[in-house]
Amino acid sequence: MGGRESHGTGFAERIIPLSADADCPAPGADVHSIIACKPFVFFGIQCRRVVIKTLSCARRKTMIEVFAILLVVGLLWLAVSVVGLVLKLVLGLVVGLFSVFGGLLALLLGLLMLPVVALLALPLFLPLALMIGLVWLLARAVRRPVATAAPNPR
Repeated sequence: MGGRESHGTGFAERIIPLSADADCPAPGADVHSIIACKPFVFFGIQCRRVVIKTLSCARRKTMIEVFAILLVVGLLWLAVSVVGLVLKLVLGLVVGLFSVFGGLLALLLGLLMLPVVALLALPLFLPLALMIGLVWLLARAVRRPVATAAPNPR
């Protein structure tokens, strides 16, 4: 029976015929680290499936170097993200304060300009106000007085 290498994982799986007195080896008993050993029946033959860790030292070193590079890049990314978050928060608060002060200033200027705008609009609304007053006076003059009941002398 043969074995097969899993692609890119560094683990080899071997199917070995199992004799009656043999048992699965203990993990770490071989030059390679045994990860799993499982007895099973293969076409009527008692076998065992052994998964062996086959990473070489050079490959392990490369993986550690790649992990270190990714860790540094990830930490730098996290630091820059935190700095960006703090800047966004501070600038948002500053812009919010400017907006509040700008709104209060606009309200104050609006209240100060209200009498000036009313005086400037007086020539436009004066004829309208005079006409409304004339209609009110005429309606009041034409109206008859309401008859009041005489007090009951008892």
